[in-house]
Amino acid sequence: MKNVLVLIADPVRPTLDEAVVAAATEALLDAGATAGAPDWLAPGIACDVPFDWSFDGPIPSLKLDGIDAVALPAAGRRKKLLVADMESTMIHNEMLDELADFLGLRDKIAGITARAMNGEIGFEGALTERVGLLRGLPVARLDEAAARIRYMPGGATLIATMKKRGAHCALVSVAFTYFTSKDVVRHPLVQRIVQAYERAGDGA
Repeated sequence: MKNVLVLIADPVRPTLDEAVVAAATEALLDAGATAGAPDWLAPGIACDVPFDWSFDGPIPSLKLDGIDAVALPAAGRRKKLLVADMESTMIHNEMLDELADFLGLRDKIAGITARAMNGEIGFEGALTERVGLLRGLPVARLDEAAARIRYMPGGATLIATMKKRGAHCALVSVAFTYFTSKDVVRHPLVQRIVQAYERAGDGA
């Protein structure tokens, strides 16, 4: 079949079951689609429902509590490229915020970060301002900040799976090169595309 509906549950709460898959399949059939047998990718977590649909009928309405539903073409489904940001994507942290914490400036710098991410202020100017506020911070603090890194669940599995399928994976970041180094960011990325701020002297 030309399309696939992917049903995904939080691995921490693997609530995807046959009843949910049946409800999603029924919604496809009600919309005029032809659905195939479900293919379980991970019990309780992920399931594929192959389907064909002319896309000229009503769009199926799915109300699945705690379940994500993603419809996509079957062709080209296995991607050949992954480009991932580091902060708040592959790791929970915003490393400039972590460094700012040592100067008592976390809230101030986090506020600038949030405004930049929301498009309220220019990214380049916001980055320059945040880095400027860290002037004089001892380089030794980088080690302490690195110890706070918390990896996103599933990130390493995602990258390992894509690499096994022959995909090229790249990390893109504007963080300090220290935090994007292989020893600090342990995800097995093939390439690192980094526009980074280097440390100067004994201050970051």
